[in-house]
Amino acid sequence: MKPPPSSLEPLRDAIDDIDLAILRLLEQRLAIAEQIAQVKEEQSEKLPLTDLQREQQIIERLQTATKDELLREEIPALYQHLMEMSKRIRLRLRQITPLPPQD
Repeated sequence: MKPPPSSLEPLRDAIDDIDLAILRLLEQRLAIAEQIAQVKEEQSEKLPLTDLQREQQIIERLQTATKDELLREEIPALYQHLMEMSKRIRLRLRQITPLPPQD
């Protein structure tokens, strides 16, 4: 077992680096979610923007992937929040992005 660090600063720096990495990954995830929304809108059958079955599959896959029991319990709340945030951002983008002219 490692001795406790003499300073919290290196640990806080590590957390800051991880937070920034998470932020960049969230930005990538949101950009891809927007692309998915665009593809769904272009589909002739107008697929719904929300796919609850897919959302549940994501949560279950991630719960299976972690070895951390406490994290496994928190994944549904975390990812439901993340998916709701993504939907809110997509809706806001729709409000500020002008629609192409209709012929």
